[in-house]
Amino acid sequence: MSPFSTPGNDGGRLHRDEARGGAGSSNHREPQTPPVANRGGTRTFIVRTTKSPEALVSKARRVARENGAAFKGDTVVGGFSGGGIRGSYRIEDGTVRVTITEKFGLIPWSIVKSRIKEFFG
Repeated sequence: MSPFSTPGNDGGRLHRDEARGGAGSSNHREPQTPPVANRGGTRTFIVRTTKSPEALVSKARRVARENGAAFKGDTVVGGFSGGGIRGSYRIEDGTVRVTITEKFGLIPWSIVKSRIKEFFG
């Protein structure tokens, strides 16, 4: 199976009946591509902190700049994107609630979680 195969996607290979022009087949087959972003499967992470909102946002801006990511926000709410991830955050009562709204399909959630801690930890 190809690393780009998804359920119901055999990497673009023709099935035996299709190769012979069997019933229900066509001679033209549209290429199938893997999903790039996980648009429907958002996840929210809670990071508890003792740092001030100002210190958190300052660090997040610095880390974003160092990694070529976009960061826009203040000490309450904001958003970010870069490295195949897009999300938003809310800072309230010693917690940062980070919601990932889009993720490149090949990035493991464990990596996403560690990057969130780098930004807001």
